[in-house]
Amino acid sequence: MRAFSIPMLLVLLFFIQTSQFCFCKNITTSCYEGERLALLRFRESFKNTSQGPLGSWEGSDCCKWKGVGCDPITRHVIKLDLMPPPIFDYYYSYFLEAENVNSSLLELEHLNYLGLSGINFHSSPIPEFLGSMRRLRYLSLSSCGFSGRIPHHLGNLSSLRLLDLSYNRELYDDDMGWISKLLSLKHLALHGVSLEKAYNLFQVLFKLPSLSLADLSQCRITNIHIPRGIVNSTFLANVEVLSLRYNALQGSFPDAFQNMTSIKDLDLSWNSLSLIPHWLANLHSLVHVDLSENSFKSSEVSIESFLGNMCSLISLDLSDNHHELVPSLKFGHGNLSGCTRYVLEELLLTQSGVSDSFPTWLGKLKWLRVLELSYNHLSTIPSSFGHSFGVAWLNLSNNSLHGELDEELKNIENLQILDLGGNQFSGIIPSWIQNFQELQVLRLSHNLFTSEIPSSLCQLTFLQILDLAGNKLSGLIPPCICHLASMTIDKNAYPYPTDFIAPTPTIVFSSPPSPSPMASIASVPVGSPIASSDDQWKKEGTKQVLKGLELDYTKTLKYLVNFDLSLNNLVGSIPEGLTCLSRLIGLNLSHNNLSGNIPSKMEDMKSLESMDLSSNNLYGPIPPSMSTMTFLSHLNLSNNNFSGPIPNGPQFSGYDPSSFVGNPYLCGDPVGKACSPKGIIQPETPVNVEEEDNAERKEKVLFYFVVALGFITGFWGSIGVLIYKRNWRHACFRLVENLADILYVETMIRTARLKKMIKKTQ
Repeated sequence: MRAFSIPMLLVLLFFIQTSQFCFCKNITTSCYEGERLALLRFRESFKNTSQGPLGSWEGSDCCKWKGVGCDPITRHVIKLDLMPPPIFDYYYSYFLEAENVNSSLLELEHLNYLGLSGINFHSSPIPEFLGSMRRLRYLSLSSCGFSGRIPHHLGNLSSLRLLDLSYNRELYDDDMGWISKLLSLKHLALHGVSLEKAYNLFQVLFKLPSLSLADLSQCRITNIHIPRGIVNSTFLANVEVLSLRYNALQGSFPDAFQNMTSIKDLDLSWNSLSLIPHWLANLHSLVHVDLSENSFKSSEVSIESFLGNMCSLISLDLSDNHHELVPSLKFGHGNLSGCTRYVLEELLLTQSGVSDSFPTWLGKLKWLRVLELSYNHLSTIPSSFGHSFGVAWLNLSNNSLHGELDEELKNIENLQILDLGGNQFSGIIPSWIQNFQELQVLRLSHNLFTSEIPSSLCQLTFLQILDLAGNKLSGLIPPCICHLASMTIDKNAYPYPTDFIAPTPTIVFSSPPSPSPMASIASVPVGSPIASSDDQWKKEGTKQVLKGLELDYTKTLKYLVNFDLSLNNLVGSIPEGLTCLSRLIGLNLSHNNLSGNIPSKMEDMKSLESMDLSSNNLYGPIPPSMSTMTFLSHLNLSNNNFSGPIPNGPQFSGYDPSSFVGNPYLCGDPVGKACSPKGIIQPETPVNVEEEDNAERKEKVLFYFVVALGFITGFWGSIGVLIYKRNWRHACFRLVENLADILYVETMIRTARLKKMIKKTQ
């Protein structure tokens, strides 16, 4: 046997080498002609073939075309990916559109990856022929505008590992039985597909042995029907990401889900759930939990017990639960135990009924970087608060915090977002805020701060949003405001024209926040976590008044570069240095006592989209150069003293006439008053408000001085004579004694007469 094996081995080696030689002779260096022609016919079905990757489909080798992938050995087309790059999301510059999906794809017999997300197919149905492309392992058709019922032929794709039909709002299905055939399916994304009549949805899902991610957000699901006997499902054991947000679930989450032993991301937000089950604290593998926007009235587990066992938990969102959730969780009582180290980075408790004081166990969360406690009833900040951890995002807005700004906050390191608006803080804005060198958002609006705007704020070179509106600040706007480098563009630092620079920079943490697996489905390879791209777990309540509206920005949005000093008592003129903030998008100086002209270089603020200077004492002409501010879509100059013609041009003609009311000396089409060379009466230049205040102050000082001088003269003029003239002093005292005797005698006589009259009447 051993002697025979050597010749057999030699024969086998000869056969392998010969077969390789013969095979290599037949390898083609370019794609197959039939597949190339099929791709060209597929391209012809689009209306804008010169856009995006289709513009590169030229030449004989289709394997070199953008969006096309070929097998490196056989050169068959195995991948067609026309999805937009993730950086553009679904609003990319080369938006493709076609009437339907062309059937020429059937000629790509070896295709296993088909990505058409983001292509507009104009409400056409998903073609049934896709169900015959049995080699497909990846099928992404999200945001394609498909309508109608999901074709059950897709159940024939037995090799499919990823199926994404999300963001097709007109898709629906009432029988999900076809999914049970997809035994290899790992990722299923149906966000926005109507499944309200799909009675067997969870019965089918529980039979999928490989499914690890299920995105069923906004599917109009009203209840979760789980047949009896389905408890130890392979789906429950393997699922890692489950999203059921934006549905209509009520009551408690079914107990069958307590067997999700591998679950990492659980999103039940935006439902009507009323009870947090006790078994939620036993899902120790959880990394991200979002229970926000529900109607929780009670919980079977305390927040300390829940967090105490979650050693892998990174984010927890319990926001907006009708002020009843956190008290039932006994927030602030007890301690954390069970983990040697906690990695929680984000704790969101906005509008959750938190009252009085902070919990003592916050000090154990050494990795906490985002703390949201806005719209609660907190009244004090503990002295050890700043020493406990180094949050980068702190929102304590709209609470009952009062008094001077606590120095405990100055010990927080690496603070990038600080929102204390809507409280009752008073006193001056402390100078130690300048120590937050990485601060990008500072919101102190709607408090009781007084005095002037401190020039130390100019040291915050990374500041992008400054909101001091609704306080009692006075004095001048600091001229050093031009030093806010993140609101300016250094033209020498960019090799491109500033018109191409994005005016909405993002907030960048010192290290990127831990992403949720629900992040971006557009470019996810098979085996990677999927995500939905519209809004993510993390929410933040920073509100800014921009374009006449109070806008609420979430953490997933890019932050505006905004400057808001409205509703104060600021005086003086608008500093010229303000115009160097060339990245500024929102400027609100309304409802102050500012005077003077609009700065002549206002047109340098090329990125400005909203400017509100209403209800001040500004005067003079509106600079004609402002007509070149093409991004300025909202302008409010009402209730000032501007005069002269309103600048011509399409920019000013598009503004609402209410933007100019309260300026009787303005003329032009927006106010319906014709301008003539001599017909417009120029107003008298108003007195500078600051000079007027100084004059009034001097008058008061002079008045008090005269009163004091008169009192001193009169008092010592009479008292001094009595002190130095003895006979005058004696005469004065005798006069006083005589007057007292006369008054006494007169009083006694009148009293006796009154008594007699009373007796007679009786």
